[in-house]
Amino acid sequence: MSEVKHLNFNILTLKSIMIWPPEGRMSWRYETKSLALLFIVYFSAWTVFNGIVRTLFFESDGYDALIQRIIALIDFAGCIYMRYCFLRKVVYVKDMIEHLNEFEQFCPQSEIAATDVRVHYYSKEIMYSTDFYNSSVVSRFEHLNKIESMRGQSLGRLPESRPLFVAVICYWFFGNLMNCITPLTEKRDCHLRRKSKLYEERDPCGLMARCFYPFDVSTSMFPMAYLIQVYTCAVITYYVVVLTMLLVGIMMHTLTQLQYCRKLIRDLFKRDSHDPTVLKHKTNMSNYNYLNFTITVLRISVLWPKGSQCFNKWRFFKDSLLILSILPCALPILADFLIHLHGNVYNVAALIENFIALICIVGMVYMIICFIHKRKLIKQLVEQLPNFNFYNKPSNLMETDDKANLYAKVFLFYGVFGNIVYMIMPYLNIETCKVRQAQGLVDRDVPCGLVTRCWFPFDFDYSPVFEIVFVHQFYTCTMVSLIILDLTMLLCGFLMHIINQLKHLRNLIAKLNCLEAVFARKIRFCIQYHQQIIIYSDKTNEAFSTMMMLHLTLTSLVISALGFEILIVDNFHDSLRFTLHLLGWLVLLLLICYYGQLLIDESIAIAEDIYYVPWDAASVDVRKDIYMMLMRSQKPLTLNAANMGVMSFPTFLGVISSAYSYFTLLLNIKS
Repeated sequence: MSEVKHLNFNILTLKSIMIWPPEGRMSWRYETKSLALLFIVYFSAWTVFNGIVRTLFFESDGYDALIQRIIALIDFAGCIYMRYCFLRKVVYVKDMIEHLNEFEQFCPQSEIAATDVRVHYYSKEIMYSTDFYNSSVVSRFEHLNKIESMRGQSLGRLPESRPLFVAVICYWFFGNLMNCITPLTEKRDCHLRRKSKLYEERDPCGLMARCFYPFDVSTSMFPMAYLIQVYTCAVITYYVVVLTMLLVGIMMHTLTQLQYCRKLIRDLFKRDSHDPTVLKHKTNMSNYNYLNFTITVLRISVLWPKGSQCFNKWRFFKDSLLILSILPCALPILADFLIHLHGNVYNVAALIENFIALICIVGMVYMIICFIHKRKLIKQLVEQLPNFNFYNKPSNLMETDDKANLYAKVFLFYGVFGNIVYMIMPYLNIETCKVRQAQGLVDRDVPCGLVTRCWFPFDFDYSPVFEIVFVHQFYTCTMVSLIILDLTMLLCGFLMHIINQLKHLRNLIAKLNCLEAVFARKIRFCIQYHQQIIIYSDKTNEAFSTMMMLHLTLTSLVISALGFEILIVDNFHDSLRFTLHLLGWLVLLLLICYYGQLLIDESIAIAEDIYYVPWDAASVDVRKDIYMMLMRSQKPLTLNAANMGVMSFPTFLGVISSAYSYFTLLLNIKS
């Protein structure tokens, strides 16, 4: 083990405030020096406490003055409490820091050194001012990259990290600065209010915290009282920051060890690159692209990255352009919705029609943002699908992938066909709409033939403005349908592959025979296979969990609104297009819940299959392996919706129940 001292900068800051005893325990001399730094802080706290007692028992200055004093006293008490707790455990903290070198026998020294440099970097950035940051951050960042080069990688993220650190520094530095300066700027107004007897109290004007001195400090003694409070504020903030960053440093080292431990565990299940069977599988599947159709649609929608770079300036421009291209349609719809909501004419049908369009657009933008946030992980999931060729036949994976692509083509064809019908039906109904406008049954401000109502601050019922609005609504409607359908079918494709691997694992477990000489090796192979499926399923859940909030929340609103529109419209064309729209949302929700339920059922069924393995004749070690696999299999694999629910048949019934409740509410509003 090396003699490197870790968390050097943090220890130096602790020594600066005299709470890091050199002998390991606080001696009375060291304690006296430490308390001397806090003498002014204690005095300032006494003046605040004296003001609270005076307010409660003698002269009341109002609740605002009392609350300000209590807040200041809580800050002081929190600082002293953190100091007391740290000094009680300072021996254990020193032992933890000294024992960090022991991790070198498990983790490379470069990993520990890189973590230590990060801790120093973060601690300095929080404690130093912005001027120091601007002058030396580049050199310190180059030092970080030197450490990272030992690990075979470079940070290369100064442009992304710098705004965060600047924000933290500004919050710490300017927060304290404003806390000190703001009372001085209000000092004159405070004196004027007191002269007019609108604001009677005895606290000196211009101080940060309301306090009470036994002598007058509002004139010549004011600078002394002000500097005492500035010193107190700085010391309290410094104590909290120093102790918090020490804890953060220890936690960062712990996380580094846990991450390296996870890496070692994953390496246990990696395939041997020299195995001829594995090389054969790699050769056969090197040219096969999984989930090709859904990825092609995402690539056409400029959401799927071409190379390995999932985020850069050009990529950000494309994503922003896609979202901004929807706004020229969304904003007029929102304007028309607000006009109907607050106008004199209360047209429920038009209001609900705009509401449906807005929900669909918001849902599409939400799914795009979720996809962009997890795009790198989703790309890794696609790239890791061939790893299952080590456990399963490549033909089996290809068959499942062909089925996923077929389902995606069917639903996307339904989406495109439904959009065409959705666009054509209002145009076929244009004559009826004009007659109703002449009779005053429909608003004349909106031209007939549009997919949904919208409002512009100018007339757009003449050519070519009307055609431009119509084409852009068609584009918006198509993009909303394609992106929501394609991202949902991409998730279904991942779930189909996971379910296929679970079924294959069940077949392997059913064929186990304890009388075979290779029984122990087959059991361990099944355990590794199960572990890979669990890891892949957890990554899929992490990638799509937030996206599923759309189906758990907005879907019920869309279904109820579409059902309401089908009942209240009085022509066949609108009924047909709203029915197609309703069926699309229902089938999409049912499909996700169906595969989510299959994932739960197949993962739990493994526990039953492993239970019926003839394990009684196996060795003790094999029995332990079977027992551990049995215990893990009793916890089902699930697809969560941001920890708000699990996508399954009960969830489907719950969403339908919520939609029915909203539907009855709309009927009551109409009646």
